[in-house]
Amino acid sequence: MIVLFLTEQGARLRKEGHAFVLEKDGKRVFVFPAHHVTQLVLFGRIELSSAMIHLLLKEGIDTTFLTRDGRFRGRLMGDASKNIPLRHAQFERARDSEFCLTFARKIIGAKAKNALRVLQKRETVPAEEFAFRINNFRKNLQRLKSIDQIRGLEGAFSALYFRLFPQLLVEDFGFKRRIKHPPPDPLNVLFSFGYTLLFQNLYALVTAVGLDPYCGFYHQTRYGHPALVSDLMEEFRAAVIDTLIIRLVNRRQIGLQHFEKEENRVRFTREGIECFVNAYHEKLETPLKYRQMKITYLQLMEYQAVALSRAILGEIDYQPFVYP
Repeated sequence: MIVLFLTEQGARLRKEGHAFVLEKDGKRVFVFPAHHVTQLVLFGRIELSSAMIHLLLKEGIDTTFLTRDGRFRGRLMGDASKNIPLRHAQFERARDSEFCLTFARKIIGAKAKNALRVLQKRETVPAEEFAFRINNFRKNLQRLKSIDQIRGLEGAFSALYFRLFPQLLVEDFGFKRRIKHPPPDPLNVLFSFGYTLLFQNLYALVTAVGLDPYCGFYHQTRYGHPALVSDLMEEFRAAVIDTLIIRLVNRRQIGLQHFEKEENRVRFTREGIECFVNAYHEKLETPLKYRQMKITYLQLMEYQAVALSRAILGEIDYQPFVYP
């Protein structure tokens, strides 16, 4: 499993045999064998030849188009899943209030636990106080009787987490609170950009196992929103994106020089995008030990998507990822 991220503006991707060839100004930038690639993510102005498009469709390689600064524009996909029994089961589960409530408790409980692990790995925040609140949060979570109540509790927990998060960094970039769009400061840019990349990877994996990305169990199903992808994303936010942000900022690989102000928003520079994307790609390929397995984060995401499909079919109980 390999995800290719392309950021070279004005480049053109074409097919040569069974390989990807990226060219710019008549010169080759790189050549990569197509059979290793499971997803392609393109930022900004990158052209695809018609033969390249045919290859992507034939091989079923999910191709995601983002703006230069990481906003979603669209995707190129082949046939939708033919696993109708799985999708029927998914729609039935979405109408099962007890299944949805149990699932919501699990993934939000795991999200809280993972956030605590991130804070505990640094000595610059009052992790004990946060741990006390998290334990109360998780106890209350089991007593809640509706999805809306869980959302309210999650909102309060998330606000506290983001208030403490800048204390993990050598530079807080003027961060006050989490604002998704438009991001008013560099730290909000890092969160939004990172979560967008994670979301698009999970979207491809959810569809690859045959699930409908728009039919979720915790996040509210609404027109045009891939709610199931948002559900699955909750357990990976802290371990994948938040820890990556901490590493990049504290090692000074990302700094103020990688951002630019534009009216009422801040955005990445080209160098900032390349730095973050390269580091994120390395993160996906980072191995970790989990449940007696040595597995990369990308493989773990696929493992969880498959486990969710099996839980929907009633074969297993779903267990969300808990950051070790």
